[in-house]
Amino acid sequence: MKKPLSDYSDPDLIHRYQGLGRLLFFEEGRLRIPQDASATFRLVHAELIRRKLSDSLLVERYIQATDCAPTFHKGPLVRYGKTGHLQDFIDGLIYMSSAQCFRQLENEAQCDNELRREWSLANADLTIGEHTFAASSIRQGRDYGKTGTEGYHLLCFSYEESPKLQRMFGADCYVVVADWRVFFETIRAEIRTQLNADPVLRDVRYYDDDSIPQMVTVDDLVFQKSLWFWHQREVRLAVYDVAPLDQPLQFKVTWPPGLVSAIRTFI
Repeated sequence: MKKPLSDYSDPDLIHRYQGLGRLLFFEEGRLRIPQDASATFRLVHAELIRRKLSDSLLVERYIQATDCAPTFHKGPLVRYGKTGHLQDFIDGLIYMSSAQCFRQLENEAQCDNELRREWSLANADLTIGEHTFAASSIRQGRDYGKTGTEGYHLLCFSYEESPKLQRMFGADCYVVVADWRVFFETIRAEIRTQLNADPVLRDVRYYDDDSIPQMVTVDDLVFQKSLWFWHQREVRLAVYDVAPLDQPLQFKVTWPPGLVSAIRTFI
């Protein structure tokens, strides 16, 4: 059962609002929300106002009024990172990090909740003997792969090109891959040859954590995150069951001319 907004405690409602607030951006000096998130954001905002809670957002360190508006790509992919790593990528030297590696990163935007999925439940009464208690702020979660043998590696991109994401990822700069189809066909051929594996390239789906997310296949874990990470607009290339499972994979690719841009930066 979906958890109605009225069941959220004040702190949980504010937390939800702040998570959705990471989707905000400035355009011509005005704060805007992307169209696909507008309805969800406005419902939470209306509930805050109804409760007379502060609607201030702690996003100032990520977005600035002087920022240019983001570009939401449909064909290109954006890879943010440190200068040296991106130069390796341009040169065709590819590193795919294991799921375990992501859990150890200090940057929140990079490590996010890899191998953990959380959700909220509707309020319910708890009955013990003759006594009944109102239970609220009910949260559940699952941790995956505690043994350190998680069976996948990732190469991560976004389809949003923006100064906000460059700041969030703590990136020096970024590059743009001009065409995801050409990129995928090129890198798939090398992964098949060098790693004897078939990669998967997909957009991440963002589930509303007001109910239990469906986890039926491995893809549901790898390509599904909560709304807290919606702002990342992530696209993932995943490779399953290639050893070593706790270390990065490394291989070489020759890019077609013009596929990968020179290094760019907003900052």
